[in-house]
Amino acid sequence: MKATTNTPEPIVISSTLTEDGAIPLVRVHHRDWPEIHAEGESVETAARNLILQFQKNVDSSTDRWKCEAFRAAMEEVRSFASKCS
Repeated sequence: MKATTNTPEPIVISSTLTEDGAIPLVRVHHRDWPEIHAEGESVETAARNLILQFQKNVDSSTDRWKCEAFRAAMEEVRSFASKCS
């Protein structure tokens, strides 16, 4: 996987392929949470999928600090996604 942007933006975009290597995908993650990532056929779809991943983490976390950090990251991803559409 090769990063396609070196900007200080909160969202990191890279390209990848499906497991069989047949379909190109876009992978995105928040710079503060690289372990939480999502893929899609477009940047916008991947960003929407990333919001869902963060929501799952909020729903399953009992740590109030992490929930707030996840929510802040979600807002940055939402802002980014709105610029993609």
